[in-house]
Amino acid sequence: MNPSYSNHWFRFNHTISSIQESFKDSSKGPITKVGGHSLGALNFGADRIQLSQEFAEHVIGLMEAVSG
Repeated sequence: MNPSYSNHWFRFNHTISSIQESFKDSSKGPITKVGGHSLGALNFGADRIQLSQEFAEHVIGLMEAVSG
């Protein structure tokens, strides 16, 4: 999707928790499609989660912002 970001992802401080927090601070709604407000299921072994449209757009926006 964004080769510029993918080639240099390690230079950015985008962790699951920092991305979650920046989204929560903007009060755009739930993170997951089923209405969850965290990605905690990943910590308990879930290998798949469906993101809400708003959260997915937020993540893409963060990647685009740093990759120009």
